[in-house]
Amino acid sequence: MRLPPIFAALLRLMRVRTLPPVPWLPVGLLVLMPTSALIAQVPERNLLRLGPGDRVRVEVAGDPTLSGDFDIDSEGSVLVPIVGLATAAGRPFGEVAREIVDGFNRELVGPLVRVIPLLRVSVLGEVQTPGLYWVDPTMTLAEVLAASGGLTDSARQEDVRIRRGAELIVLSADAQILPSLRSGDRIVVGRRGFVSDNGPLLIGAAASVLAAVLTSLILR
Repeated sequence: MRLPPIFAALLRLMRVRTLPPVPWLPVGLLVLMPTSALIAQVPERNLLRLGPGDRVRVEVAGDPTLSGDFDIDSEGSVLVPIVGLATAAGRPFGEVAREIVDGFNRELVGPLVRVIPLLRVSVLGEVQTPGLYWVDPTMTLAEVLAASGGLTDSARQEDVRIRRGAELIVLSADAQILPSLRSGDRIVVGRRGFVSDNGPLLIGAAASVLAAVLTSLILR
């Protein structure tokens, strides 16, 4: 007995299976990267270059008045307490950090100073508090998403994208280490579709309708 097209389509829907994830697939400027590949891409702070709008975090042990997050202005300079202005944009961060530490050494006796780069990125899409964030480049993706309040109930965890101009990098929300972030990157969490959200309900309804139709056809 040949079933009407609509019921044949319902049968095909019930046979849908989840495909295994593609481990690596370059498509134009789209790059899919497995978590194992990300581990080897921990950003090197000393080689990182900051830009206007980024920040420099300075931590001086025992003196919170000298510690803080300091903005890099439109001229590419950062103003640090007792050190003064330092050119921070466009230089390897290792040079910037050494200049700041040397400044503290000139003014204080044996200070313990830590200097950390903070990149300005946007976290958008299905997160609780989308907006601008300043992140340490060594943060995991989970930590960056947690800073934005975490994922919404509608978030598609396997669809987290880093947009960088025309380049697009696709990750999963459970990636332990981010690929090297750059100033101005946009991290976008995708939204689940209607079928993904309601798959079990749709399949259950389809099964009930199909069973009723088959029963009706058999009893004719």
